[in-house]
Amino acid sequence: MGEDKQNTQITNNTLNSEPLYIVKFNHPEESLKILKFNNIKYIYEDNEFLFNHSSLNELNMLNIEHTIIGNYYYKNIVASQYQNLVFKEPNNLNYIENYIYSYNPDDEFIPDPWAPDRFCSSFGVSIVRLNTSSYAGKIVTNIKIRTLIVHPCVSELWVSLGCFDFWDFNWNSSCYGSEDEFLWAGYGSCNDNGLDDDPESDQDIYLNWREIDCYNGEIIPNEYIECHLKVCDQAFGNNGYIDYFEIKIYYADESCSITVDDPNGGESWDEGSTHTIRWHSSGTSGNVSVWYGTDRFNEWNLLTGSTPDDGSWSWTLPYVDSDKTRCRVMIMDVNENTCWDGSDNDFTIKNIPNCSITVDDPNGGEVWDEGSTHAIRWHSVSTSGNVRIRYSTNSGSNWTILTNSTPDDGRWDWNLPDVTSDKTNCRVRVEDAANSACYDISNSDFTIQSSCNITVDDPNGGESWDEGSTHAIRWQSVNTSGNVRIRYSTNSGSNWTILTNSTPDDGRWDWTLPDVSSDQTHCRIRVEDAANSACFDISNSDFTIKDNPLFNISGTVKYYEGDTPVPNVELNLMPNNIITLTDADGNYGFNDLQGGIDYTVTPSKVSGTDQNSLTITSQDAYQTSQFTFGIITPNQYQTLTADVDGDGKILMWDASLILRHSIGQQLPDSITIGDWWFDPLERNYPSLNSNQTNQDYTAVVIGDVNGSWSATNLLSQTSSNIIANIEVVQIDSNTISLKVRLSEPVELTSIDLKLRYNPAELNYVGLKRNLSSDVFNIVENNTQGLLALGGFAIKKHKLEMYSPIFEIVFNRNNSSNEQSEIQINQLLVNDFPQPKKKIAFVKEFSEKNLSEIFQLFQNYPNPFNPETTIRYTLGWREPKLTIINIYDVTGKLIKRLTNNYQKAGEFEVRWDGLNEDGVEVPSGVYICSISSGDKLQNIKMLKIK
Repeated sequence: MGEDKQNTQITNNTLNSEPLYIVKFNHPEESLKILKFNNIKYIYEDNEFLFNHSSLNELNMLNIEHTIIGNYYYKNIVASQYQNLVFKEPNNLNYIENYIYSYNPDDEFIPDPWAPDRFCSSFGVSIVRLNTSSYAGKIVTNIKIRTLIVHPCVSELWVSLGCFDFWDFNWNSSCYGSEDEFLWAGYGSCNDNGLDDDPESDQDIYLNWREIDCYNGEIIPNEYIECHLKVCDQAFGNNGYIDYFEIKIYYADESCSITVDDPNGGESWDEGSTHTIRWHSSGTSGNVSVWYGTDRFNEWNLLTGSTPDDGSWSWTLPYVDSDKTRCRVMIMDVNENTCWDGSDNDFTIKNIPNCSITVDDPNGGEVWDEGSTHAIRWHSVSTSGNVRIRYSTNSGSNWTILTNSTPDDGRWDWNLPDVTSDKTNCRVRVEDAANSACYDISNSDFTIQSSCNITVDDPNGGESWDEGSTHAIRWQSVNTSGNVRIRYSTNSGSNWTILTNSTPDDGRWDWTLPDVSSDQTHCRIRVEDAANSACFDISNSDFTIKDNPLFNISGTVKYYEGDTPVPNVELNLMPNNIITLTDADGNYGFNDLQGGIDYTVTPSKVSGTDQNSLTITSQDAYQTSQFTFGIITPNQYQTLTADVDGDGKILMWDASLILRHSIGQQLPDSITIGDWWFDPLERNYPSLNSNQTNQDYTAVVIGDVNGSWSATNLLSQTSSNIIANIEVVQIDSNTISLKVRLSEPVELTSIDLKLRYNPAELNYVGLKRNLSSDVFNIVENNTQGLLALGGFAIKKHKLEMYSPIFEIVFNRNNSSNEQSEIQINQLLVNDFPQPKKKIAFVKEFSEKNLSEIFQLFQNYPNPFNPETTIRYTLGWREPKLTIINIYDVTGKLIKRLTNNYQKAGEFEVRWDGLNEDGVEVPSGVYICSISSGDKLQNIKMLKIK
């Protein structure tokens, strides 16, 4: 608190001159208590307004600087009203300081014992939102006030409101009493109903402002009343006045509300960057104006006078000469300037120093030789510290990077590239490595100049090439005439033989070496400009033309399953690029090959060739699924052929792709089903020096998982009869169904069906599945009268005789009575071909036609024990008596199974092997007879033990 001061005894004699006392304290301890503070009075300005501070005991002060009374004009104060102030520490109550400052009556104002920044005057009040509900002479409203307390000089505050006449800015006597009484709106005198008894810093407090009539007349839109907000120390009531703040009260429509969301304080946005100003609102006119200020609410700059009130506006921030840390944004209704909101706190517009680069060299007009080294020079300001350098040979249309990042030290040494001809439109570009928008380019073009130069690359010494073999003579050149002459020597260049007098200067010429009687070990090549023999190059040292015998390579190509020879495989011998095909036995051969040469033989076969519809079927999809489930372990080649998508895994996806391929569905190009693959992919013969026999290859067709491909696949195969005759069933006058059933018990693993029909007569409706999809997966492909179906078993499932697999449903396209046909082109069950057949039927099923639909099918199972099922079909439109009897071979009636009236449909009955007396009949042959209408049909059945 500073050095101790002597206590000054106050007597009436010393107070005749009407002094005013100011008490201030500032103490570094944690707390002080004012133990006694009685009847101190002071005058505010020249209004002779007296504030009475009643007795105040033990006022806690925590590390603060506080002015109890300060800088006020005095008048008419009696000395007896003053007493001493006693300050004590709260723990030991020892005197810290006991003093009174007295005022010299000759001075007009009280002296300031401390500098101004030591006074506690850091209070602030801001109006956050003001809503009014009516304006007919009186206003009922709420005011939201935010206190901004930097130093909490008093422990408790009151905030209240007083109004002025907005025309002459004097206290209005109609505002609740006389000017001297200084009454405040809302009955919120500092010693009455205060807004808050202890608002914290940056706390929102509310004043219920009731019945203010400060303006003689009505408050109308866009006009206002001038009022003051008064802040008081509650401890001293209305006499504890601290400060006041001028505000303007506007009329505002209660329904309009705007709240700024972003920026709302704390953001740091770069100058020149683009950000979105966001807000939410209700009850606006539909359009708002957008403002910003760089000194809080003291100044505003209009960004847009009107924009739709859609909650966002894109703002490209202005450039600033330094960081602006007190920025705020305001959104205001364009038709109601009292409906607005601003950022709650400050945000920053950050100054970004400007980046600048200037290319100094080359800057246009220079002529630099290819292969020479020159310095690229530049100067710069405010870069990231590193630059990227590019060059162009077409005046900047395209750029090539020389270095992606080098220190921004103003120089980079460039070894110029070789060029085939003069490049006269060159430029250099230097850019900030972290900001490519900061760059400079040579002001104009410079030149990279070429000269004639030839360099022999191959043969250049040490090679050993066989007589009769073909090798490429290779070279590099710059600025030739466009053609070269090539010579060779067998005595290290003492004599030269021309190989070609002129060939295009494209860097390569293929040379078939001459036959030699012995190894020529001192050979060299010379390449020269055809128009300028002084521009040339020679092999750096000798190479050899070797005398070599001839050799053969031969072998066989066989399929991976069944060891079947594969004909028509193309084998390519490199480097000679000789192609040969395997014969009918799969054999191939390359004869009379020069020794000492590196050969490669690569087999290939066009995808899908020498394959037919039996090569890849639904059975391959089934077997792939068995690999997936781990039921079957694939061998080396099955692992390859089942992985049709080439991802290194065998999955149900591969099985699905194979199934879709089998019915002709289009698959992505990346799927290789039907491609030929060979093991090994190629054979290499480094420096061939002997005959190579038994150079065999194994062939695989991707997707042929069961290895069913063979030469015999290309011919007709023996057919089985697993599928019973396909029935045509009339569903209604326009719909028929083809029912596919088994003729014997089978564990069904796969089925493939391809049939052709006339799309002008029939319309494919769909497939009726009799097996659930979790047991048997079926896909279909119907295109232009060709229907392909394929399916494979997901789970093992044994079907009994005549069990239905699926039904194929068609609609008729017209009412012609002509006969139509469906051709079964292919039918495979478990990869076994079924007989091809035609199915004929009359498209219009008349009464006569229907009467001809009468069939008794073979029972199943047959032979049987102890029971069997009997199927039959009737075509009657009207019910007719239908009788089914079982007889023995002597004609004796054993049992009657059916005796009732039935009309068109499919039916089944079961015979349990018992006679009419319920006794099981012995094994043997029995006759099943059906009669319906005028039709009769019999079948034989065999019962076994």
